Amino acid sequence: MKKKIIIALFFVFISSMLFAQTTERKRGFYFDIGMGLFGRISYDDELDDALELLEKLGAERLTISLGLAAGGAITQNIYIVGSISAFGDRFDINSNYMQLNTYLLGAGIRYYPLPSMKWLQIGADYGISWLVLTTDVIGEQVAVSDFGTGLRLSVSCDFNGRMTGPSFLLGGELLISTIESDLVAGISLFGKLVFK
Repeated sequence: MKKKIIIALFFVFISSMLFAQTTERKRGFYFDIGMGLFGRISYDDELDDALELLEKLGAERLTISLGLAAGGAITQNIYIVGSISAFGDRFDINSNYMQLNTYLLGAGIRYYPLPSMKWLQIGADYGISWLVLTTDVIGEQVAVSDFGTGLRLSVSCDFNGRMTGPSFLLGGELLISTIESDLVAGISLFGKLVFK
């Protein structure tokens, strides 16, 4: 009988530890920095055709995304951030290269939709966007587009189940920009370090 009471008390104690309300600090500052791989970028039809031809001629293509955001909490579920995002699309062939970088300088939100789903983060950024072309085919050359508008959407898993503290995000993002009446769209899987 004594043994059953001790076992029952043990399970009550463990249950109370697992389901106890922990007092967590309120959310405040937010900062994330990260990189994405396994991306794909699409441009207007003419440029897409030219880039496909480069790949058929043996060019190696590497697409990455980079991102940085900082801001603060306005509620316990929403952060307002300023951000810069970039998608890099590089082609290397015969010791020459061509690189197209699409940038977005924006303002946005990072949203944790449900208190019970602290691991899910949804992000959106909107702002000015531009494209930079760099190549060394005929000497070092750089061309910069006019400014356009851009939108970045992301969905990620926050591996820190707590409200605050350092964490790691793993997710996917979509960047859509309208630059000089052309549509540029990129998609990538990313990892980010987060401090909140």
